[in-house]
Amino acid sequence: MNKIKNNNRFVAMLDVMGTKNMVKRNRGKEISVLFEQLKGFVKKYNCDDYIEMTFFSDSILLYSNDDSLESYRAIVYLSAYLTIFFMKQGFGLNGCISYGKCICYNTEGKYITIGDPITNAYLTQSDLFFYGVAADKTVIDKVHKCNYSVDNFFVADVVVELKVPLKSKGWTNLRIVNWMEFLEVGESDYEKQKNMSKEIMRGIYECNKNVGRGDFYIQNTEIVLQQWYDYIAERRGFDNYKWGSMLSEKYLTQCP
Repeated sequence: MNKIKNNNRFVAMLDVMGTKNMVKRNRGKEISVLFEQLKGFVKKYNCDDYIEMTFFSDSILLYSNDDSLESYRAIVYLSAYLTIFFMKQGFGLNGCISYGKCICYNTEGKYITIGDPITNAYLTQSDLFFYGVAADKTVIDKVHKCNYSVDNFFVADVVVELKVPLKSKGWTNLRIVNWMEFLEVGESDYEKQKNMSKEIMRGIYECNKNVGRGDFYIQNTEIVLQQWYDYIAERRGFDNYKWGSMLSEKYLTQCP
């Protein structure tokens, strides 16, 4: 086993939810097909110069080659596109992006990456009680320190501070990757963006309702989406754009 690099990286730990239920329903092959499609995912979105991806069981690990602005952009892009990819197939996905020193080893042609950012990302991802990807404090500190928010893109529209539900302490403020910004609906078509988001959520509801805590995750996710949409519409001066009525008639969790 040869150590390749010991440097600071951005890391994303993503968990595809609902796969255990699919296996129980003898639909495991469908999951395998979806994960097979991930092999060309990094290159498809022109991130192969910056990001490596590996997956195991129902989890996906993304890690950058360095801590440049380009790597930060790439891991945010991929986290958003992976969220959309699985949610369109009826699977919820949650995860966390973290930052710090990682050691990468090469063993028989395969790379193994270890470090605190992986542990931190996993712990936060496991605590999220909705579908989506968070960016923890280590990432935000790096962004501010290096002025990666200079173009206003990542702070204002894509990595947004919202109130989100955690299993450990209820609703709290976290920076969240706004995957709605990556829906291919045409520039500034917010009504179509909202309708497509709701359609995705309807599909997830049909696939996961009455399964474990699926209803809670779905309802919490829509509350978060409503915050995203209303925040962006207000920030850009589109007062007539609102999320409107929620998909479910009754909510088990309310944002205080």
